[in-house]
Amino acid sequence: MRQPNLFSLSRKEGWRRFADAPPRQRPDTLTRPQLAALGEAAAEDYNDARHDWHANFGIVQTPQLAGIHDELEQIVASNRQDGDRIRSAAVIDALPGLGKTTIANLFGRDFDRQQMRRLSTVTEAGHERIPVFRVGLTSNTTLRTLNRMICEYFGHPATDRANAAALASHALDCVLSCETQLGIIDFTDRR
Repeated sequence: MRQPNLFSLSRKEGWRRFADAPPRQRPDTLTRPQLAALGEAAAEDYNDARHDWHANFGIVQTPQLAGIHDELEQIVASNRQDGDRIRSAAVIDALPGLGKTTIANLFGRDFDRQQMRRLSTVTEAGHERIPVFRVGLTSNTTLRTLNRMICEYFGHPATDRANAAALASHALDCVLSCETQLGIIDFTDRR
């Protein structure tokens, strides 16, 4: 039996699985006689693969998706300043269900893959390279909670016992030591 593909994009291990996953392979299309020729177990496996495919088929590259990705690429490319300069950010805002999270995740995955290909999996200082962090927030998230979630994403060991100032310091240390270049903060309003 196939194991469920469960992971959280709000943890570096889950993001790695998402970023490194090969494209999903579509099951072969079988004719009715081919389906009838399958044994019971083979038919069950085939239908299970079809269900996975239909639940997870690829993203359609709409003009809107391509346009937003172009805008995000320009913003990221313009953020090559040294650390003492102000950097720009992007906010994607729209009604629920229109693909904001999907757009951000796909852009982040492409950026992550590009950085890992160009720069390797380890920084010059010997730290794990984590080009992108992604956390999910709700409407009652405080700055302390945001920093805690960033620390949880990186797997920082002091996440549960640090005060607000220490969490902010730990989050910054994680971002700097892992040479993180892109942060995705996915806000879900759950009132």
